[in-house]
Amino acid sequence: MKKPNFFIIGAPKCSTTSWAAWLSQHPEIFFSTYKEPHFFNFDEPNYHFVSSLADYESLFSGANDAHKAIGEGSTFYLFSEVAVQNILSYCPSAKFIICVRNPVEMAYALHGEMVWTGEENVFDFKKAWELNSERMKGLSVTKWAKAPSHLAYGESCKLGKQVQRVFDTVNSENIHVIVLDDIKKNPRDEYRKVLKFLNVSDDGFNDFTPRNTSKTLRSPMLMESMRIIGAVKNRLGIKKGFGVANSLMMHSRSGGPRKPLSDDMRIILEDHFKDDVRLLSNILGRDLMHWVRP
Repeated sequence: MKKPNFFIIGAPKCSTTSWAAWLSQHPEIFFSTYKEPHFFNFDEPNYHFVSSLADYESLFSGANDAHKAIGEGSTFYLFSEVAVQNILSYCPSAKFIICVRNPVEMAYALHGEMVWTGEENVFDFKKAWELNSERMKGLSVTKWAKAPSHLAYGESCKLGKQVQRVFDTVNSENIHVIVLDDIKKNPRDEYRKVLKFLNVSDDGFNDFTPRNTSKTLRSPMLMESMRIIGAVKNRLGIKKGFGVANSLMMHSRSGGPRKPLSDDMRIILEDHFKDDVRLLSNILGRDLMHWVRP
């Protein structure tokens, strides 16, 4: 049975969904049947899509001899303190793809994503940001949050710190870092670099339509109501749907693009992430400080 040999390990809201879609169409690449199994981050058990190694490996049962690269993409492996080491124990020759972006933009986008999925119940980003220290202690979160520390955006978006941990653990030749800015400029060139890293041929693919773009809730109150109804159903053991519940849920989520980050919050975030961006710049050998300069 074929096993995974490359892993897109993060970060969330940094184009990982797009890369999973682009790479999965390549004839020499097999991508897991579920994009984010989150099997190896043992320190975050609530994020596991599968709980056993057998179930995890079944996600790759469709891989055959034509597939030279077999992978999956779990965006919080990068944030986890144990996932990369666990992957190496499973596959010592594993290759790691890391996607990064300006953490100021990432933090705002991740908050929007968490609101969308229902894990974040503080809909105002400024108020959510002010809860950073409490959330690192597991406080000030709803019971829907799978991992409270993910909602501490000031910490979960420190990509320099997280990338440094990977470079301290993995041979640099087995790490490929993709900067979102470069994808926007020339996605085809970045795609070719990834194919070379994975030792597969260039298939000529050229449709780099972004996936999982930003979105907003139309009705946070309706979304919260649907979650409560779902919890009551589970407690009562009711498996049958309530008819219009699903359509109401989708209605609550069908908002348009999110408003831009305010200038005041941008200044706060730029100051917060300045040192971490400097660290990431040093790791990658390129100046990214324009991300946090007014």
